[in-house]
Amino acid sequence: MALAKKYTVNTDYSISLDHQNASAVSMVDVIDTGIITTSNENTVKATSNPTQGSYVEVDATGKGTVTIQVAGVWACAPNAGIFVVGTVDGSNWILLAAPDRLIKISSLAYCSQIENGLTDIWQLQVAGLSIVRVIAIGAGFTGAAQIAVRATVATRDIQSDAAGTPAIRFLTSVGDGTGVYNLNGNYATTPLQAFYRPPPAKKFYINSFSIQISDNTAFNQLDYGGITNGLTNGVGLSMQANGITADFLNGIKIRKNYEWFSFTPAVPLSTFANVQNQTMVVNIQVAEHFGLPLVLNGTTQDKFFVTLNDDLTGLVSHTFLLRGRLV
Repeated sequence: MALAKKYTVNTDYSISLDHQNASAVSMVDVIDTGIITTSNENTVKATSNPTQGSYVEVDATGKGTVTIQVAGVWACAPNAGIFVVGTVDGSNWILLAAPDRLIKISSLAYCSQIENGLTDIWQLQVAGLSIVRVIAIGAGFTGAAQIAVRATVATRDIQSDAAGTPAIRFLTSVGDGTGVYNLNGNYATTPLQAFYRPPPAKKFYINSFSIQISDNTAFNQLDYGGITNGLTNGVGLSMQANGITADFLNGIKIRKNYEWFSFTPAVPLSTFANVQNQTMVVNIQVAEHFGLPLVLNGTTQDKFFVTLNDDLTGLVSHTFLLRGRLV
């Protein structure tokens, strides 16, 4: 490719298997550099014959991690930018930088692409891929982005927590963490959507969330809190990211106390001085159970929300709390 050069860094290690046999293992880093000055005329996936000057690629065969450094002055139109794609067979390409895969090293923040005009270092895991390509997609590319891509055998344990400010946020009808957070009203006629959405240009990384249910009565298995026989419509938890809504509970509505155990074993029940006063806390450790946090992007108006459509006035307290980092 024009404007690009490639070189390798070799280090040999001798590994003794026993006193008579030894095996030399070659640890090879592959580095490719180039300058992106234009956008690829094809789509993200149809990149078997990309436009010259729109990409830099690296051989990722046998590698675990790719690190990308971007320098220079460059910009692109909205909804365009520099993306990372990869292939196993050399012909069919997929977008690698889905949310929570590509991490910006300076802030430990996850992103879906190399953000417009930024100069920084990004990193992602690539085990099993044969080629990784950094490529400009979309109209309006200007300037020159200087790209260096290094594929290394080492597999990095990239920290899933983002840098930023540790934060807790209640789900409320206001949506910014403020307002009434005790959701024990009558929503049987008019459903309530309580949510949290980070500010524009901010991201909230959800590491865990909890639901607290308190009542002045003993909790039975088939009730919801102390509401006899449970709820009619149930509690639904969802997340909207980049305009797409996903049901966190796989379409299931929680109507009875025991149903929370289907999603997490961490459901402690506390009894106070009066044995009839009980509090149940449902804890869902997102980062621990699923390997990565959930990411809400304020720029795309992402939100995490609960939908309530029952009379909950019998409860003393009913709250939904997110824990994570605001970046």
